[in-house]
Amino acid sequence: MPTKDELLDAFDTFDLDGSGTLSVDELVGIFTRPGGGQPMTHDDAMAFICQHDKDGDGELNIKEFLDAMMSASVPILDAHGKVIGQAPAAPRPEELPKSGKGIANVVPTQWSISTAQWLAFIDMCKVTDTWKALERVKGRYNINMYDVKDHFVVPWTKGTGCSVALLMNGDDTPEVDTMVSHAWAGSVVESYFALKRSAYVTQADDHLFFCTLSMYQPEDGAAGGLSIGEQLELRPFAAIIDSRPGKGMQLLHTTLFDLYKRTWTVHEVDEAMHANIHMEPLFDTSTRDDSFEMRWEEGAIHALMEGVNTAESECRPEDKAMLFALIEERGGFQRLDEQIMRARHEMSEIMHHETKQAMGMVHMRTAAGGEFQWEYGARSQDIAQRAAAGEISAEEAEAEKIEVKEAFDQQIQEARDAVMELEYIPWFLEDDDFTRLLELTENLHHREPQAY
Repeated sequence: MPTKDELLDAFDTFDLDGSGTLSVDELVGIFTRPGGGQPMTHDDAMAFICQHDKDGDGELNIKEFLDAMMSASVPILDAHGKVIGQAPAAPRPEELPKSGKGIANVVPTQWSISTAQWLAFIDMCKVTDTWKALERVKGRYNINMYDVKDHFVVPWTKGTGCSVALLMNGDDTPEVDTMVSHAWAGSVVESYFALKRSAYVTQADDHLFFCTLSMYQPEDGAAGGLSIGEQLELRPFAAIIDSRPGKGMQLLHTTLFDLYKRTWTVHEVDEAMHANIHMEPLFDTSTRDDSFEMRWEEGAIHALMEGVNTAESECRPEDKAMLFALIEERGGFQRLDEQIMRARHEMSEIMHHETKQAMGMVHMRTAAGGEFQWEYGARSQDIAQRAAAGEISAEEAEAEKIEVKEAFDQQIQEARDAVMELEYIPWFLEDDDFTRLLELTENLHHREPQAY
């Protein structure tokens, strides 16, 4: 949250006409979103002013602006820490417990959150107006773990001394069986679907160490809590690796941010290599809830293979010297670069394959949704109308019908082939749905299309 002095400076900057108040146009200027989100509209600005305009003059004076910024909203930051908007404070969900053991009373190897709990927590975030504001300002796929920490984790856990994981676990604190290495600047939405896909494919509810939700973030001195520095002194990453988690380490990749631009994620790979822990990539080639969208397209996969230089990774200055010294002591950065590129090569092959599978899914959905049938019917009807109007002869109409029918059959066959190439049931479909769609493409291929 910006200080009062910072907000006063911001007010002076945005008060372009020096009137001592902010107009609708000036407010729109404050919240213009370069780089991915949608700009605030005049209607948005009017609504914001109406909400906080206490004297009814249609503008915000300094006091009204300060009250609005400091009590009713949380700043939205871009990748450089610049304020690019405001979001309403997120109401704490009733289903999130209010107490737990306290992180000081639990060993790091039990700071676990299950996959189902992780997904449930993000679902709690996604139903809030706060999340909607983040989507509007930043764009859906640009919401990152810094945003989740600032807008949800800290306000919902402050004063408890418990991380999200410990609140959700209560008295039961299972051992971590999967270490998730992730970048805080990575896409939350892509991470959500990667974990959801993983749970579907493995049919398991793993117990994850995911630092945003596993560590206590508020830095508020709460009873039973620890500061970030105190938690890091316990070396949680090393402790979990030394415990040899049964399912190893998952390396969570998203298209928003390169995982190895942060020294902490480089350090996690170093720890896993040192302990000879199994590592595997975690990603989802397609992201779907109300839509079907490819995230790892050819350009993103190609960028992944352009190379990595872990020696150029960054983190807080107070951590960097310690981490760099440890990596150099174990043999330096080049061995890490080589290991990461070997893993990326394997990952790119999987991505290429799954992208093909996902495109097959698109073909299947198109066919099963009747779009081919509708197109055939519309073209057949057009041919019949042109023949009835004397624009083409009966022979020409018949020839065109044959041509359209052959094109339709080819489309259906391509969709059928794509479906048959699918090697697994997509995680977002139930078995019965998949069977129904498969049967539908079979039926479409063997029946005469009807004109609409």
